[in-house]
This record gives sequence, C-alpha cells and structure tokens, in this order.
Amino acid sequence: MSNKAIALPQDFTPEKATELYNEIMRIYDLTDAVLESIIAEGVTNGELQYQIVEPFIKSTLTSANIISDYYVEIVQRGRPLTPKIQETFEMAFRLFFISLKELIDRIEDRLLPQEGNL
Repeated sequence: MSNKAIALPQDFTPEKATELYNEIMRIYDLTDAVLESIIAEGVTNGELQYQIVEPFIKSTLTSANIISDYYVEIVQRGRPLTPKIQETFEMAFRLFFISLKELIDRIEDRLLPQEGNL
C-alpha cells in the first residue's frame, strides 16, 4: 500500500469541515444519550441495561476518539491524509456501525419478548 498523501477534496470548505465536526460530535452525543437512558430516574433494570449497552459505549467511544483525533490532525493541523489514515478512519466508522448493530441485536435478544413467549 502506498503511503502517498491524498488531497482533501477541492470543495472541502470550512463550512464542510464544521459539518463534519458536528457529525463526529453526534457520535459522542449518541453515546451519552444511551448511557443517560439507563441511569435515568425510574429505570428499574438499569444493571441489565448497562450490561447490554456497555460494549456499545466502549466501541463507540473508541471509534469516535479515533475519528476525532484524525479530524484534528488532518483538518485543523494540516497533516497529510494518507491511505493508511484513510483506512483507519474507515475502520473506525465500520466499528461504530458494527457496534450499533450488535447493540440492536442484544436489545432484541435480552429485552424483547421472544417468539413463543408472547
């Protein structure tokens, strides 16, 4: 794999950089919202819910940290975007979506009634 720098698109304006930053922050916001939902007053099975969401929270924070670190390095500090960095970026996004799918699967398996148990 070549380590040659990849130019940011010509249309990557400061406004688009801000939009991307806001999208990254939404990943953190989602993680916070999931955690807040299980520690909210009135939650009766918070321990079970935490067991279900903990892997999602850890994976999502890992992904968001990788994405935001590279965002800062590339967009704000001007570090060249190399194929290796792009691959790491893509891996972090995949990890986020995989962890989201796994969270949904765990919710379905542990909290929703199973067929035949209705």
